Amino acid sequence: MRKFVLAFLALFMFPVALSLCGQTQMDPPRLLVVPHLKYCQQHGFMSDDNTPDYLNALKDDILTSVVDQVRSLIQDRNQNFEIVELSQAVSNSKENEMLAFAHDGAESESIDEAIIRASEADVIVKVDFNINANGPQKSLRMTIDAVDAYTENSLAIVTGETRLSTSSAA
Repeated sequence: MRKFVLAFLALFMFPVALSLCGQTQMDPPRLLVVPHLKYCQQHGFMSDDNTPDYLNALKDDILTSVVDQVRSLIQDRNQNFEIVELSQAVSNSKENEMLAFAHDGAESESIDEAIIRASEADVIVKVDFNINANGPQKSLRMTIDAVDAYTENSLAIVTGETRLSTSSAA
Protein backbone atom coordinates (compact mmCIF):
# COMPACT_ATOMS: atom_id res chain seq x y z
CA MET A 1 0.00 0.00 0.00
CA ARG A 2 2.83 2.31 0.88
CA LYS A 3 4.50 1.73 -2.51
CA PHE A 4 1.18 2.46 -4.22
CA VAL A 5 0.83 5.80 -2.39
CA LEU A 6 4.44 6.74 -3.18
CA ALA A 7 4.00 5.77 -6.83
CA PHE A 8 0.74 7.75 -7.01
CA LEU A 9 2.36 10.82 -5.42
CA ALA A 10 5.35 10.51 -7.74
CA LEU A 11 3.10 10.30 -10.80
CA PHE A 12 0.98 13.20 -9.56
CA MET A 13 3.88 15.41 -8.53
CA PHE A 14 5.97 14.79 -11.67
CA PRO A 15 3.72 16.86 -14.01
CA VAL A 16 3.37 19.56 -11.34
CA ALA A 17 7.15 19.75 -10.92
CA LEU A 18 7.62 19.89 -14.69
CA SER A 19 5.13 22.71 -15.04
CA LEU A 20 6.80 24.68 -12.25
CA CYS A 21 10.24 24.21 -13.78
CA GLY A 22 8.97 25.13 -17.22
CA GLN A 23 7.27 28.35 -16.16
CA THR A 24 8.58 31.44 -17.83
CA GLN A 25 8.40 35.04 -16.84
CA MET A 26 4.95 36.61 -17.22
CA ASP A 27 4.19 38.45 -20.42
CA PRO A 28 4.27 42.23 -20.09
CA PRO A 29 0.92 44.02 -20.04
CA ARG A 30 -0.35 45.02 -23.49
CA LEU A 31 -1.60 48.59 -23.89
CA LEU A 32 -3.78 49.99 -26.66
CA VAL A 33 -3.92 53.78 -27.05
CA VAL A 34 -7.22 54.98 -28.54
CA PRO A 35 -9.07 58.28 -28.86
CA HIS A 36 -11.60 58.76 -26.07
CA LEU A 37 -15.30 58.32 -26.85
CA LYS A 38 -15.86 62.01 -26.04
CA TYR A 39 -13.24 63.05 -28.62
CA CYS A 40 -14.77 60.76 -31.26
CA GLN A 41 -18.24 62.18 -30.60
CA GLN A 42 -17.06 65.80 -30.78
CA HIS A 43 -15.16 65.26 -34.03
CA GLY A 44 -17.63 63.02 -35.85
CA PHE A 45 -15.67 59.76 -35.61
CA MET A 46 -18.70 57.62 -34.77
CA SER A 47 -20.06 54.60 -36.62
CA ASP A 48 -23.70 53.85 -37.37
CA ASP A 49 -24.08 51.81 -34.16
CA ASN A 50 -22.89 54.82 -32.09
CA THR A 51 -19.43 53.40 -31.30
CA PRO A 52 -16.09 55.06 -32.06
CA ASP A 53 -14.99 54.73 -35.68
CA TYR A 54 -11.26 54.27 -35.13
CA LEU A 55 -10.62 53.60 -38.81
CA ASN A 56 -11.75 57.11 -39.78
CA ALA A 57 -10.22 58.62 -36.65
CA LEU A 58 -6.81 57.36 -37.77
CA LYS A 59 -7.11 59.60 -40.84
CA ASP A 60 -6.97 62.70 -38.60
CA ASP A 61 -3.32 63.84 -38.65
CA ILE A 62 -3.54 65.74 -35.35
CA LEU A 63 -5.16 62.82 -33.54
CA THR A 64 -2.64 60.38 -34.98
CA SER A 65 0.19 62.65 -33.85
CA VAL A 66 -1.20 62.89 -30.31
CA VAL A 67 -1.79 59.12 -30.07
CA ASP A 68 1.77 58.47 -31.31
CA GLN A 69 3.16 60.95 -28.77
CA VAL A 70 1.28 59.29 -25.89
CA ARG A 71 2.52 55.87 -27.01
CA SER A 72 6.09 57.21 -27.11
CA LEU A 73 5.78 58.74 -23.64
CA ILE A 74 4.51 55.46 -22.20
CA GLN A 75 7.26 53.47 -23.90
CA ASP A 76 9.97 55.93 -22.79
CA ARG A 77 8.87 55.77 -19.16
CA ASN A 78 8.38 52.02 -18.95
CA GLN A 79 9.98 49.56 -21.35
CA ASN A 80 8.03 46.68 -19.76
CA PHE A 81 4.78 47.55 -21.53
CA GLU A 82 3.95 46.21 -24.94
CA ILE A 83 2.17 48.91 -26.94
CA VAL A 84 -0.32 47.67 -29.52
CA GLU A 85 -0.66 49.72 -32.70
CA LEU A 86 -4.24 50.95 -33.12
CA SER A 87 -4.03 50.58 -36.90
CA GLN A 88 -2.93 46.95 -36.49
CA ALA A 89 -5.76 46.26 -34.04
CA VAL A 90 -8.29 47.78 -36.48
CA SER A 91 -6.85 45.66 -39.28
CA ASN A 92 -7.01 42.48 -37.16
CA SER A 93 -10.61 43.18 -36.15
CA LYS A 94 -11.60 43.69 -39.81
CA GLU A 95 -10.02 40.33 -40.72
CA ASN A 96 -11.86 38.64 -37.83
CA GLU A 97 -15.12 40.30 -38.92
CA MET A 98 -14.69 38.98 -42.47
CA LEU A 99 -13.99 35.48 -41.14
CA ALA A 100 -17.09 35.62 -38.94
CA PHE A 101 -19.29 36.63 -41.88
CA ALA A 102 -17.70 33.94 -44.05
CA HIS A 103 -18.70 31.36 -41.44
CA ASP A 104 -22.22 32.84 -41.04
CA GLY A 105 -21.34 34.18 -37.61
CA ALA A 106 -23.84 36.39 -35.86
CA GLU A 107 -22.63 39.85 -34.94
CA SER A 108 -22.70 39.85 -31.14
CA GLU A 109 -20.17 42.57 -30.35
CA SER A 110 -19.60 46.15 -31.39
CA ILE A 111 -16.75 47.16 -33.65
CA ASP A 112 -15.16 48.86 -30.65
CA GLU A 113 -15.26 45.61 -28.67
CA ALA A 114 -13.94 43.65 -31.66
CA ILE A 115 -10.94 45.97 -31.97
CA ILE A 116 -10.15 45.64 -28.27
CA ARG A 117 -10.53 41.85 -28.45
CA ALA A 118 -8.38 41.61 -31.59
CA SER A 119 -5.65 43.72 -29.98
CA GLU A 120 -5.48 41.37 -26.98
CA ALA A 121 -4.79 44.46 -24.87
CA ASP A 122 -4.88 44.33 -21.09
CA VAL A 123 -5.20 48.10 -20.64
CA ILE A 124 -6.96 50.59 -22.91
CA VAL A 125 -5.45 54.07 -22.75
CA LYS A 126 -8.12 56.57 -23.82
CA VAL A 127 -6.86 59.97 -24.94
CA ASP A 128 -8.95 63.13 -25.09
CA PHE A 129 -7.42 66.47 -25.97
CA ASN A 130 -8.35 69.97 -26.96
CA ILE A 131 -6.22 72.71 -28.49
CA ASN A 132 -7.21 76.09 -27.02
CA ALA A 133 -6.33 79.36 -28.74
CA ASN A 134 -6.14 82.69 -26.94
CA GLY A 135 -4.88 85.12 -29.55
CA PRO A 136 -1.43 83.99 -30.65
CA GLN A 137 -1.09 81.77 -27.56
CA LYS A 138 -2.14 78.14 -27.88
CA SER A 139 -2.39 75.48 -25.23
CA LEU A 140 -3.07 71.78 -25.26
CA ARG A 141 -5.34 70.28 -22.60
CA MET A 142 -5.14 66.50 -22.46
CA THR A 143 -6.89 63.83 -20.41
CA ILE A 144 -5.58 60.28 -20.39
CA ASP A 145 -7.74 57.55 -18.90
CA ALA A 146 -6.31 54.05 -18.40
CA VAL A 147 -9.06 51.41 -18.32
CA ASP A 148 -8.84 47.69 -17.62
CA ALA A 149 -9.83 46.01 -20.89
CA TYR A 150 -11.59 43.12 -19.18
CA THR A 151 -13.60 44.84 -16.45
CA GLU A 152 -13.77 48.34 -17.97
CA ASN A 153 -12.78 49.77 -14.57
CA SER A 154 -10.79 52.97 -14.64
CA LEU A 155 -7.24 52.39 -13.39
CA ALA A 156 -5.95 55.98 -13.52
CA ILE A 157 -6.90 59.35 -14.95
CA VAL A 158 -4.37 62.08 -15.66
CA THR A 159 -5.22 65.58 -16.84
CA GLY A 160 -2.73 68.24 -17.83
CA GLU A 161 -2.33 71.40 -19.82
CA THR A 162 0.68 72.82 -21.57
CA ARG A 163 1.43 75.83 -23.74
CA LEU A 164 2.28 75.10 -27.31
CA SER A 165 5.30 76.86 -28.74
CA THR A 166 4.66 79.52 -31.34
CA SER A 167 7.22 80.49 -33.90
CA SER A 168 7.55 84.08 -35.02
CA ALA A 169 9.29 85.34 -38.11
CA ALA A 170 11.94 87.94 -37.45
